[in-house]
Amino acid sequence: MIVGRLGLGTINHTLLTIDAARGAGHRPRVLPLARTTTTHDPSELHNPSVIATAADIPCLGVLSYGHNGRGWLSEEIFARLGARPRPGRMTRL
Repeated sequence: MIVGRLGLGTINHTLLTIDAARGAGHRPRVLPLARTTTTHDPSELHNPSVIATAADIPCLGVLSYGHNGRGWLSEEIFARLGARPRPGRMTRL
């Protein structure tokens, strides 16, 4: 899994990261994007679909900014991955 940043500039950065991972023999299968600021920019509307189409990897959605609630460890993210969190094995990022 590769996690990309949601905002401006992420298309190039994320596609280069995916390409490098593939070149190293890895097969990224899913892509969540993470909101890294509280501000919004127009690129956020299209970044997930552009990256998913160009890389042929499904975008799981957008992880919210900050550590409100469980954030990155939310049940929704694990459900989309087809997995369950293991208590005591996950740490806060």
